[in-house]
Amino acid sequence: MKNIVLLQAAFSAEDINANRNAIAEAYGQAAAAGAEIVAAPLQAVCGFKPGRRLQSPAFVKAYCEAAEALIAATKQTVLVFEVPLVMQDGGYTPLFIAARNGKAERAAGRLTFQYGDGRKALVCAANEAHAYAEAETIKPDLLLLADCHALVADKEAERDCRLQRAAAAAETTIYINQAGCLDYHILSGGSTRFDAYGKQRATCPLFTACLPDLTAPQAGFTPDYNDQTALIHEALVCGIRDYGRRSGIRSAIVGLSGGIDSTVVLPLAVEAFGANNVFGLMMPSQFSTDHSVNDAVQLAKNTGVAYEIIAIEPLYTTFLKQLAPVFKDTPFGLAEENLQARIRGNLLMAASNKKGGIVLNTSNKSESACGYGTLYGDLCGGLSVIGDLYKSQVYALARHFNREREIVPLNCIEKAPSAELRPNQKDSDSLPDYDLIERILRGHLERHLTAAELTAQGLPEADVTKVLRLLRNSAYKRLQTPPVLRLTDTVLSEYRPF
Repeated sequence: MKNIVLLQAAFSAEDINANRNAIAEAYGQAAAAGAEIVAAPLQAVCGFKPGRRLQSPAFVKAYCEAAEALIAATKQTVLVFEVPLVMQDGGYTPLFIAARNGKAERAAGRLTFQYGDGRKALVCAANEAHAYAEAETIKPDLLLLADCHALVADKEAERDCRLQRAAAAAETTIYINQAGCLDYHILSGGSTRFDAYGKQRATCPLFTACLPDLTAPQAGFTPDYNDQTALIHEALVCGIRDYGRRSGIRSAIVGLSGGIDSTVVLPLAVEAFGANNVFGLMMPSQFSTDHSVNDAVQLAKNTGVAYEIIAIEPLYTTFLKQLAPVFKDTPFGLAEENLQARIRGNLLMAASNKKGGIVLNTSNKSESACGYGTLYGDLCGGLSVIGDLYKSQVYALARHFNREREIVPLNCIEKAPSAELRPNQKDSDSLPDYDLIERILRGHLERHLTAAELTAQGLPEADVTKVLRLLRNSAYKRLQTPPVLRLTDTVLSEYRPF
């Protein structure tokens, strides 16, 4: 079999012309190099998740015209791609196209076509392939599985097993997926060639656009989808980098407190943008401990980023003086704590305006679920990097960064988490243990267990009631926070009580 070249990239529904041009350019390069087949992923022409755009006749016309232009430009090399076929009920099914010499074969759902010297190929959507007995019946020489799969970190190993089972139906199976970040969706890539009925494989890099020829089984690598932390690490770097690139952003601002969350976000930003394009801002108050400031400084030095320390106590004192008529005769409480966070939010956004970088939000999923954050304060920013990571996963990521040398100061990992908004404050003063919060949230969000069912499994009733109440009551906050890079199918911004 000659070369089969895969177009692994991210395709946006916002620019069909760019999608068409990217496919045409890749096809031209591959055809000139002698490729027999060039395959594009699912939704390459119309763009990832077209959604309501499919209700627009102008949008449908645009991608249909793009498809016809691609077909007309083909030569002897086969170009395989897909466009949505809109149904009368408003839904759609993939219409697969195999084009060569200016002509095309088309079929909805799945397409069988001839190539080479009478060899037979079957192309269909990857998420349906395991259900098609047709592949085992017709025994194609080539099975093409097209996809536009966004990462769901804890289900990738299971998905990969399904692909390997599907690959057992043909001597050669090609899986082609989109790769990169579109908005807050991280498309995983990992396009793969399986040979010998699924027993050999060559895999493209994850989360990376490329135009590979996987003809040789020894090319590429086999990803370890069971290493959740490494997978999440790569995904988040891709998410920050591509989100910035598509938004015209090349640098970042991170507020550094010495806490575990900002300590993890900073090195991710450095990998995405480079150390010279990341700025750390430390904003200690009179309640900040010396070790927190020292930890933040050490982190900045370990990662090589420029940083500045701006004490907020003078600003805080001025605010309290101006607010005295409102705050008089009241004890120190939440208003005074949130005021500190909002002063820091103002400083971060001012630095962003002046330096041009995006403020990366550092809230995690455990805290966000409980509403443990201040609107327009520590919840500010242009992108929430770890908002789909539980606290335990943040710690795991910190340890992962230190696998070769110390990047994250060990004290950041070992000390008890604290917002440091009042003397001797600990997160545990306001919240249950983070491990318990995670068990409750995972049971509720992933397994759809009710409070009664969670309690029946041995979780403390008072804590279950508290966490689920906080989850419901803090929904308004999550509607006003930055978009979250998606790592799971239980993103909190989409949570609806049941």
